[in-house]
Amino acid sequence: MTANDVYVSALAHLDEIATGGIATTDTDRENRSPLLIDAIQREIANLAGVNVKGRIIALTDTLSVSDDHALRVMPWGLAAELALQDNMEDEYLYCISRYREERKTVKPKIKMRDPYNVLAGMQ
Repeated sequence: MTANDVYVSALAHLDEIATGGIATTDTDRENRSPLLIDAIQREIANLAGVNVKGRIIALTDTLSVSDDHALRVMPWGLAAELALQDNMEDEYLYCISRYREERKTVKPKIKMRDPYNVLAGMQ
């Protein structure tokens, strides 16, 4: 999953996709988005207990978080940031509330330990 996937999904949330499913060209947004995606990814990775493997500096960079988090949670955060920077108040309020709700679902994977093999009979 790349940062571009999050970017295109965020634009879809803001209704900025042209006919044919192609993202509208806005070089200013494209230039701002990698750093915003990096910050959002670090927040999600921290909640999920995932190590980030590097910085996102281009839309072609690969994300460290799961594909589910990248497509379900991160676009709402990016859409909220872009809407805020573009003075789109209604869109910002909607996207930030969705992002906060989706962010609540991000939990670290808990690996259960069974040192006494108690759960062996349940398998």
